[in-house]
Amino acid sequence: MLKVIKFLTFIFFISIFPSNAHYFSESHSKWNINGINIDGTFNVFEIEATRVLKLPEIEKFLYEQNLSESDAFIKYLEKKVKVTSENNKCIQIKPMHLIPSKEGSINIAMKFQCEQPESIKIINNAFFDIIPSHIHIARIYKEDSIILEKALFYNDQSINLEENRNKEKNNNFLSSIFNFIKIGIEHILNGYDHLLFIAGLVLLISSIRKLLIVITGFTLGHSITLIFSTLGYATPNMMLVESLIGFTIFFLGLEYFLERTKKFKEIFFLLIAVLILLLSLSLINPILISKTTLIGIIIFSIGYFGLYKNLKNKNILIYIITVLFGLIHGYGFGSFLMKTEIQNYNLIYGLAGFNIGVEIGQIIFVSLILIFLKLISFLKLRNFEIFFKNLIFILVISFGIFWFVSRIIN
Repeated sequence: MLKVIKFLTFIFFISIFPSNAHYFSESHSKWNINGINIDGTFNVFEIEATRVLKLPEIEKFLYEQNLSESDAFIKYLEKKVKVTSENNKCIQIKPMHLIPSKEGSINIAMKFQCEQPESIKIINNAFFDIIPSHIHIARIYKEDSIILEKALFYNDQSINLEENRNKEKNNNFLSSIFNFIKIGIEHILNGYDHLLFIAGLVLLISSIRKLLIVITGFTLGHSITLIFSTLGYATPNMMLVESLIGFTIFFLGLEYFLERTKKFKEIFFLLIAVLILLLSLSLINPILISKTTLIGIIIFSIGYFGLYKNLKNKNILIYIITVLFGLIHGYGFGSFLMKTEIQNYNLIYGLAGFNIGVEIGQIIFVSLILIFLKLISFLKLRNFEIFFKNLIFILVISFGIFWFVSRIIN
């Protein structure tokens, strides 16, 4: 067990580098069409904007022209965002410039003028050259009424208003629901923390029947809180939610090693030690998670492991805990969906489409793992199977600890 703990510590420090996981790449824009004039705003997190500073051409602007990071980002955006009419580039009548935004984000305003307002096409190539998995949510308004909302991806980086000119927004059921299904699939397959949790569930449960029950429980849990948060019935502290997602992953990994090694005291000590360390840090310096919440997590952990040690039928316990952890992950899904600023007219089918997309993404991921495990079993690679499962759960614990701690502090 000592060797496992040492290796976990090693992996933990490695996990610092690829730690963004759930905070995958996304940006938003809003466009208002008023006759021949098109006003646009482009919004992105500051930390996201710093990605472009590593590009050679942007580094040149940054250092040779002594520009600020914001000005360098604007230089990048000027090359990536344009508006055309009848395949002719529209005139940019107002330079791109910073406007007030929420803390931690950058908001860039721009203004274009087109000769043929009936055939406008907005092209946005920003970030896709850096991160192919980037998602951009664009909303188009005309006379303060939304006429179109679209998610842009690596293989679809433009908005052709001519194609949507004669469509009424309330009649866009199929296009909107398929659009949100696509967003849901992209979200789950790019949310490495959610995927790691699902992988842990698949590898922890050996029976297909139990796995179906557990995955259904997780789906039920995250569907409830996804609906509640999107409809505005619950507005949790999202930094706390993101941190607790890390905790659920860490907790799941510990349960696997408890099943494998039966080293109850050592694993329980590792969990409580991490929590007490955080509690001690919160007494020295204020952090985003409250002392009451940390104490609550400690009590929950002690209660769970107490039940685990004394209950004969542990299946019920894993079913219940999976639903509870699903509730936490659902708030994470809801937070992302609300960032798309879905409107009242497409709220219901947008919510349904996104949830369906998440389920499709989960099914794809679970199927790939099961096929891989079946292949290993067919080839009778028993030692490799054990190594593979142990490796996955070392990653589960290591990344779970890191996301739990770093999201609290940062």
